[in-house]
Amino acid sequence: MPQLARLQHNAVELSNLIRWDTLGEFLKDNGALFQRVIDLIADVLEVEIVSLMLVTEPEGTLRIAQAKGLDPKIQREAVRKIGEGISGRVAMTGEPLLIRDLSQDPIFRKPNPDPRYRTNSLMCVPLKVNGKTIGVLNANNKKNGKSFDENDLALFTTFSCLVSLSFATTQLFDRLASSVDELAKTNARLARANAELEEKVQELQVLRGQVRGS
Repeated sequence: MPQLARLQHNAVELSNLIRWDTLGEFLKDNGALFQRVIDLIADVLEVEIVSLMLVTEPEGTLRIAQAKGLDPKIQREAVRKIGEGISGRVAMTGEPLLIRDLSQDPIFRKPNPDPRYRTNSLMCVPLKVNGKTIGVLNANNKKNGKSFDENDLALFTTFSCLVSLSFATTQLFDRLASSVDELAKTNARLARANAELEEKVQELQVLRGQVRGS
């Protein structure tokens, strides 16, 4: 299937994942939603490694929430401060970053590249909700061994917008669910107060009858 066709198909699938009628299920297990998004992105971009990192408060650090192609131990231990490294830089600036060849990059070049990465090309894009960066998406290792280009970055950024939309929608759904729950609790309190009031009125009526009869 051509890349554009896969993008259209997977974008529709992602939008179906965040429908209001199914969103409650994913709120109970965010990992399932995150992992499905990661898998969709890896399929469209034809990459081996994709990771979703979220900002943790109040520490101001990035931690991997879900990933494809990374060892679970690495996922648990990977931490980046805001402003530190590639993902931290993108989280700080809020701007997408495309590196064609890490070995030649004047800012992030490393003398000993990580053996997990077959290619020196990578992408990192921010996730924003209401103008605030809440995390980043990283992509490494194109399966064909080539470097990422502007078209890849455009597709990756498109998916980051859909992911950000899913976060905004889940937050809205969560707030709505909390409001409904609080309303139910308030109604229960009012019902109890009304029952107690009716009981007091009945007691008062009984006392009045006793006074009149004496």
